[in-house]
Amino acid sequence: MKFLTWQNPEQLIVAQEFIKIFKILSCGIKVIYFKDEKGLPEYGGGKWIPKSIRHFVKDELDFIVKADVVASQYGLSVSFLRRDGITSYIPLFEYSNLVVGDRIYMKKAKLLTLRRSGYNDIFRIVL
Repeated sequence: MKFLTWQNPEQLIVAQEFIKIFKILSCGIKVIYFKDEKGLPEYGGGKWIPKSIRHFVKDELDFIVKADVVASQYGLSVSFLRRDGITSYIPLFEYSNLVVGDRIYMKKAKLLTLRRSGYNDIFRIVL
């Protein structure tokens, strides 16, 4: 995270007031994320950091019969019915407006890979 520098004390006072207001208004938000230099979401607190984000490639799209939003132990997930008859699940990114039962248009979906030191990478679906 980059720290801002201030040219005069008035700017610092305004910024501090803005931060106080922001904290008051956002006290119910569980996770705040920022954009890194590549424009990818980065979770606050330095926990999980985006490694990559990409669209699904043609071979992956051809292998998926359908993709629906379902409830799971991770919150909302996408259930992928594959051509081989197996169902796979990938959690949705937390900031999604989708609800259980929604059908996913896979050409608009992206696969977000998150990394964290000492852990295996995890994946999220972003729309």
